[in-house]
Amino acid sequence: MKLNKKVRKFAYASTVVVGALTPYLISGGIVKAETPQDNPVETSEERTGNGIPEDLQETYLAQIPDTLPAVARSSIFNPRLSAPTTNDAYYFSYNPFYLFGYGMPNCTAYAWGRAYEILGSKPDLSLGNANQWWGYNAGKYASGKTPRVGSVVCWGSPAGGGYGHVAVVEEVNGDTLTISESSWGGSFFRTSKINKNNMGAGFQGYIYLGDFSNKTNTLGDWVTEKTWSTLNIGIWDYYTTAHTLRWQYYDLDKKEWHELQRGASNWTSLAVPKGNYWVKVDVLDQNNNVIESKTMGTDGATKSVIDAVNVTRELNGDYLLGAISNNPYMSYVAKLYNYQTGQWFTQFNSQWARFRAQKGVKYRVQFEIYGWNRCLDFKGYDFIG
Repeated sequence: MKLNKKVRKFAYASTVVVGALTPYLISGGIVKAETPQDNPVETSEERTGNGIPEDLQETYLAQIPDTLPAVARSSIFNPRLSAPTTNDAYYFSYNPFYLFGYGMPNCTAYAWGRAYEILGSKPDLSLGNANQWWGYNAGKYASGKTPRVGSVVCWGSPAGGGYGHVAVVEEVNGDTLTISESSWGGSFFRTSKINKNNMGAGFQGYIYLGDFSNKTNTLGDWVTEKTWSTLNIGIWDYYTTAHTLRWQYYDLDKKEWHELQRGASNWTSLAVPKGNYWVKVDVLDQNNNVIESKTMGTDGATKSVIDAVNVTRELNGDYLLGAISNNPYMSYVAKLYNYQTGQWFTQFNSQWARFRAQKGVKYRVQFEIYGWNRCLDFKGYDFIG
């Protein structure tokens, strides 16, 4: 299986870590797991995940080996339903949170160690508070809203008293998830059963460390990512036999097919005006015969959007028309439609414009933003002169 993506680096603001260090002594080699609970109601103390101050993170991460070669690993995912022992290096001696003094009970210490255990190599996950994990992951591991075994589930504020919470999905049975977790000042380890449709306040999504479904020779779920200029679309590719992926899109308004690319990549980029489209990926064998196809619908929208529009009648009777985008580098267009004549009749190529309306006539103004030679977003507003 692969869902390859180029890693991008992001800058993050410095972190202030809260909470005092509380010594936690463990008697014996194994800590008993608590009884699984269904959708447990947790206090903020139970859901707080503390992290390492940003200026110390590299220091502690450098002490962790990339792999633990002495540990035998299985190719099949094994859920963790009992607490790790105190001599388990993933959670203790080779865990940066533990070395800093923020070891279990602490959700971040546990989830980082569990990811290390699952991957067999040092995970590229946040060392900060739990509410930083989702943002830190941008451009690293694939992520989404669909639960998968072996994924890290993230909650931001208001979970954990504002400091977030992270846990690991161990089992998926229909709508019921079994997660393993620890909590600062609370449970050393426990498993909980929760409904995937009721993840609670602050739920952000799942970080996919890899695929552990043991699927072969099929396509999996879609993954999408919006940038300022494009819509990036990926799909989980479980094929182990030789194959090529052909990407196409269909313009529903123009009734036209266009090929985007073909090759080994399970990612493509859609750079089109906002509209109505189908995106299709075909799996081709060595003779270019179609083995499997999947199609998704999209409006092609990017991250560049119109945040707000303004239609204001001034004292002299003119209407002030304007729009604001989250992208400061956009070009603006405002088009006017007369419902009485049934025609678009004028256009302003500026962010702000004034228009003298006829009394009693109904109009529609459509604001559009342009970048990279195409319309990236539009919003309409009706008014009567």
